[in-house]
Amino acid sequence: MATGYLTAAGAATFGAALARQFAADHGTASYGTDGLFAGGVWISAAGRAAAASGAKAPGQAPTSPRFPMHTVTVHGQTAAGKPDTGDMVFLYNATNNAIYGDPYEDPSAFYHGIAKFSVPAGKYWALAWFTTVDKKGNPTSLRTVVEPRIIIKGATAITMRARSATSELTFTAPKSTTVLAPRFSSSSPTRTATKATSACSVDLASPSGSARPPNGWRPGPLPRP
Repeated sequence: MATGYLTAAGAATFGAALARQFAADHGTASYGTDGLFAGGVWISAAGRAAAASGAKAPGQAPTSPRFPMHTVTVHGQTAAGKPDTGDMVFLYNATNNAIYGDPYEDPSAFYHGIAKFSVPAGKYWALAWFTTVDKKGNPTSLRTVVEPRIIIKGATAITMRARSATSELTFTAPKSTTVLAPRFSSSSPTRTATKATSACSVDLASPSGSARPPNGWRPGPLPRP
């Protein structure tokens, strides 16, 4: 394990390297397996322990899940109607985020149009974003699709289509400005205060000086409750 700090200039260089890595991995959904992250390299913020290995200690008894698990298959289609590879989909328990919604378990990447999850039965919602990027990793388009009501009682399949995101959002500042970290947040509050709110926060990368991602951000329609 190695530790260190980034200077302002180093942070810009590191950020550009991450963007290039994203662009390189996007077409194959090979995130976290090559380039900067080859050989199991893990990068975390200072003070946070690296992710624990999935290997069990010698003599440790296998554990049983607290809930029966069901397979959820999410089919992703690009704006051209083709099976998607490389874009991200997130799945959250809408009743209690503590059941399913941990930031390490909720995302998956489409590969040849399919992403899979293993979750307990319950009410869920899903969010997928479909991006196109240039060789430097800068986004050239972004479409966000939400599936707000998913009831899981057994094996379940849903389809999320980039072309369903047709409502373009734009933002105007009263003065000339530079976008540092555009962000979209979505939450599904529970009725019981003791239960965790189901929520996600998505960083929408944008080239410096742009007031929005190129071609706008297009969210999918969200039906009324």
